[in-house]
Amino acid sequence: MTAPAAVSAREGRRYEVETRGHEWQRDGEAIDIFAYQGGGDYHNGPRCVKCGYGFCQHCQSLPDEDCDGGAARTTAAAKQRMADAAPQLLDGMQAIALRCGDPLTMTPAQLQDALYAVHEMAVAALRLARGETGGDL
Repeated sequence: MTAPAAVSAREGRRYEVETRGHEWQRDGEAIDIFAYQGGGDYHNGPRCVKCGYGFCQHCQSLPDEDCDGGAARTTAAAKQRMADAAPQLLDGMQAIALRCGDPLTMTPAQLQDALYAVHEMAVAALRLARGETGGDL
């Protein structure tokens, strides 16, 4: 009777093979198993460099979600930039409204100018949300 082969620590890291699209942060050639630090002692594991997802390798053997390539972080960051710019955007829209007056009494040229100003504000807001420079509101 032969003894069962010892299971190496690397065989226990299924996330190295079954990545679900994640690209784990590396420490040299090895996956950095301390890139993710969860709450409390001994909660550590890999972290994805594309989307930021990480999990404790002691609590679970595989990631529980697919990599979205960072879309969730990008969306959250865009929402935060828009929230930060909202007061400035609102002030700009109010200034346009005050400058233009009642749209029912405007000439077509005045209405066109007002719509152009609103369009420029919207373009600036989109640039800001995308993190592009030159998106002054």
